Amino acid sequence: MVATVHPGPPLPRAARRPGRPAALALALAALLGSPSRAAAEPAADGEADAEANTAGAAATPTSTSLPPLRRPLTLLFGVGPSIGINPNPCYGGYFYWDPLWHSGYYGLGCGGALKASQDLAYHFSGNATGPAIGVVVQEEFLIGGAYFGLAVAPKLSWDIQLLRGRGVYLTPSLAVGYHLLAWKGFPRVHAGEAQAGAAVKFAISENLLLWLQPAVFDFIFTPGFFIPRYDLLVGVGTVF
Repeated sequence: MVATVHPGPPLPRAARRPGRPAALALALAALLGSPSRAAAEPAADGEADAEANTAGAAATPTSTSLPPLRRPLTLLFGVGPSIGINPNPCYGGYFYWDPLWHSGYYGLGCGGALKASQDLAYHFSGNATGPAIGVVVQEEFLIGGAYFGLAVAPKLSWDIQLLRGRGVYLTPSLAVGYHLLAWKGFPRVHAGEAQAGAAVKFAISENLLLWLQPAVFDFIFTPGFFIPRYDLLVGVGTVF
């Protein structure tokens, strides 16, 4: 027996063969891709960019988070007392003639004075960490003008970053150079100068910092006398 297949109802003309405008639209869609997909891809890219920007902003330290210093030149300005620690009495206040007192002028000890300090250093690493070479210049004075001193010394230092990703540094240093001592009414004295100790630096922005030098021993020496002192300096600085 042969099965008889009955054809269905005839299809409309538009369904059997697409017209020319419909065919052109289909071909254009095939070449350019789906409009909905093209619109979705930029949206997805925009969302990814937004997420990346959000993550970057979260990873970037704020101005109050001690940002690390990234430039090699450091310039420091500071002030503070230089306290004489010589166990022997001063002589005439100027290390001459009759003994005067142990405490020195204004309680600064024998050979003590007030200091203003300028310190310039260049880091070989290209940023503000690691070994550095520079020069320190310091002016010394006593209230009333009884004494003026000037120290100029080449300096070696090493900046150690104490906290990863944060601008907190420990800076041991050594400086050896020249010291001028001028007491009012007496000849000037030319001496040697040596300083050894450490400072702590805190970055308050990418270019500015505060620093404290709590432990530096300062020695003035000539063939005729030796003056040991303890310097306590605090100040501000910049990197460039």
